[in-house]
Amino acid sequence: MNYSELEKYFKNEEGLNMLTGECEQVFDEIDLYAEQFQDGSLSSSSDIKKAITRLAGFQMYLEPIYHEASTNKKFYQEARYANLRKESAEKNEKFVSTVADKQASLYVYEYRKLRNRLEAKIKACTVGINTCQSLLKYISEEMRMSK
Repeated sequence: MNYSELEKYFKNEEGLNMLTGECEQVFDEIDLYAEQFQDGSLSSSSDIKKAITRLAGFQMYLEPIYHEASTNKKFYQEARYANLRKESAEKNEKFVSTVADKQASLYVYEYRKLRNRLEAKIKACTVGINTCQSLLKYISEEMRMSK
């Protein structure tokens, strides 16, 4: 998914929900690999190589979405804060920065939630890839020593 395609998802909450739904499929597959690591069912070198390839692909898919979500979360939060400050000035009300910070933070809850989930799944991919690489190295060493 390229950045111009991504932009349409971040225009409104409906788009954000659609994007989250699309990401759920990838999240579920990453979770399946996590289960395989937990139960030790990734044991053959071909399974491990497949896991590396799949996890790398998931990470490559999620990274641009993560960065777009981070950018939009920050933009909308700052814009909301600025609007609250402007509204307060227009109404001649005292502006309380900590209250505006909280309101702006609540305003971008869905963006933050998606960003955090993406970040967690990207980290899971990295851990999975590193673990697979270590397992392949171990298997290679075992094979070398058994000769």
